[in-house]
Amino acid sequence: MKLSLIPFLSLVLVLASACGKSPTATDNGNAPVVDGSAPAAKSELKQAAETVKTEASKVADTVVKESTKAVEAVKNEGQKLIDQAKSYVAESKFTDANGVLEKLRNLQLTPEQKQMVDQLKVQVDKAMESVKKLTGEGTKALGGLLDSKK
Repeated sequence: MKLSLIPFLSLVLVLASACGKSPTATDNGNAPVVDGSAPAAKSELKQAAETVKTEASKVADTVVKESTKAVEAVKNEGQKLIDQAKSYVAESKFTDANGVLEKLRNLQLTPEQKQMVDQLKVQVDKAMESVKKLTGEGTKALGGLLDSKK
């Protein structure tokens, strides 16, 4: 997000020049004498305040637009990763799916996306546990066969 400093610097200059036009002369040190510049300074200060208000509103609008874009980008990135994890689960690539789910932990997700990630994590964990169990049983069976040949 790029913000231009020119309007801000212009505002600072207007405010600085307005502040320089204050009552300056005194009547023998007794009472201040206004040299007529106070109404002009007041008018410039009011105009500067309006400029600040307008510029602040523009900046706020820009911030809202840019943050909305950023939120959408993160949401879309999260959805792409969720879709990729689903694809890995469908292909029984549970280790790959688990890796994608770990990446998703670092993203700000919508409540729906968080729920989907939680469900996928449960599926992947169960599938990986089943694979470990089957692998262990298969290894034991093969080990028994190999030992009987001796």
